Amino acid sequence: MAGQGRRKASTPPFTTAPTSGRRLSDPLEVITDKLISSTEAINLIRPPAEDLSEDERAALPSISLGPETSTESVGWMSIGVLALIVSLLVFILLIRNPDPEPLELPSLGPTPQVLPDGSPDAEGLPTTVDDQGVLWRQHPDGAVDWWDRDWSIWHRWE
Repeated sequence: MAGQGRRKASTPPFTTAPTSGRRLSDPLEVITDKLISSTEAINLIRPPAEDLSEDERAALPSISLGPETSTESVGWMSIGVLALIVSLLVFILLIRNPDPEPLELPSLGPTPQVLPDGSPDAEGLPTTVDDQGVLWRQHPDGAVDWWDRDWSIWHRWE
């Protein structure tokens, strides 16, 4: 194939395969100076001529020349500065509200009315147990309460 030998300074860095006997509908094969061939030719880059003046070279787009290109390490510095700013903002927000309000918990029901031994506290009133096993207590005015075993509280009987 053409272009596989050493190229002259005036030839482009790539060549095409011979075109004799080729139809226009056939794909064009491009071969680089490193013998890489392609028929897609999507990302071909044409380098500038070698005999450019300094002004012309300065006007060209910037390209990396490998180790000759000076680099700046700003990545870690940027991350550090950003982390410091975020930390300061969080610190300031925490200082502005130092005493969070206590959470209001929902009521879990009335306070159980039991004695230390676990029996209902009748508060000195007379009690009786009916045929269904319900505990009752009677107030001096004649009102009665029944004992709720599930909630451990007295309910007024109406």
